[in-house]
Amino acid sequence: MSKLTFEAAHTEGAGDLLFTPDGNNIITCGADNLICVRAKGALGRSKLELTENEDAVTCLAISKDGRRVVSGAIDNMVKSFQLTTDGSGNGEISGGKFDENVVRLTLPVADIDFSPRGVYLAVASEESSIRLMNMLDTTQLIKLEGHSAPVRCVSFDPAQVYLASSSADGSVIVWRLADKSQVSTFHTLPIVGAPYQFSKIAWSPCGSYLAIPVAHGRVEIIARETWECVFTLKGHREVVDVVAWSPNGSYLLTACLAGQVLLWDMSTRESIGKFLCAGQLAQIRWSPTENAFAAIDVSGKVAFETDVVPSHMPMPFAAAGSIIVGAPAAAAAAAAAAAAGASGAAGGTKASPGASPSAKKPVASTGNAAAAAAAAAAAAAAAAAVAVRRRLTSLCCCHCCRRR
Repeated sequence: MSKLTFEAAHTEGAGDLLFTPDGNNIITCGADNLICVRAKGALGRSKLELTENEDAVTCLAISKDGRRVVSGAIDNMVKSFQLTTDGSGNGEISGGKFDENVVRLTLPVADIDFSPRGVYLAVASEESSIRLMNMLDTTQLIKLEGHSAPVRCVSFDPAQVYLASSSADGSVIVWRLADKSQVSTFHTLPIVGAPYQFSKIAWSPCGSYLAIPVAHGRVEIIARETWECVFTLKGHREVVDVVAWSPNGSYLLTACLAGQVLLWDMSTRESIGKFLCAGQLAQIRWSPTENAFAAIDVSGKVAFETDVVPSHMPMPFAAAGSIIVGAPAAAAAAAAAAAAGASGAAGGTKASPGASPSAKKPVASTGNAAAAAAAAAAAAAAAAAVAVRRRLTSLCCCHCCRRR
């Protein structure tokens, strides 16, 4: 168990934070109307402040290249900013400027999310509808209507096929972007009388699963396309309000209203870590490049926690051979075997200086070894898939897997 150390960043109220794509900086926003760029090792000081917002800033989104930051605020405004680097080649942020007003809504903005390719921006607010903005031409706007109360969270699926949204009416809707239709609706989101409730939902990085908080401090993992619960994480005593997948999908962080954060190993569905906070969290984000996460609470304080995943386990950031949700260690071993086979095949084609053209061809034994390695990897992967299905069947709380 670890207690998070927080530093003052903004005044009290709902805020947000995110990492720049290189992981070197953390961008925060809060009730003091500011957007601040901070070095991850010096959260108490801001190296750059964007001051164009005229009211409390509640949410942030950043483009994939890290050059564009978008904010949503209590004054109903969504604004865009351009970040500049110092030209040193290390991506160090040297400045930022206001770009444009993206859209003005009729009620305060609650959440925003960039599509994976950065073309669209989803905007959630205290309105019951969702706005989809074309960021190449912000005059193009689409409304998604289906919730009956304020929308709290929006999340694009990594393949940009679906958008998921949560609402204060207790529903989560999955929308198909191609035709703007509702493909599935869940009425399991817990709604309580807390001063702040964010109802965060999140897709796994591979896009195969959607994490949704449900009653009794649980989180359901919903499978793509079937939209059925495949397993449930149980460990919190209070309602879970924030969820965050690690960059490679191996782990999930969940935070409840009481300030307790649990770390889950998604290959075993077991809690492997616990972090305590003095108050409720508004957001958690994993570092894209290291074993760390950042958090902001509703008092405007921020924390940066390192060595999150135990050192003997696979790291949480994207890397070859990482364990992905639903894939046991055998899958990683299969990937390693495939890589070894490819390496062996490549090594067999190398000829010594002065060798004849015929000597440069790989020998048959090397080719056979590579083929055997590939076949073994395929067999291991198939076995891993069977193991996953059996494990999901045994762990599924709603027995949906048993009906397949």
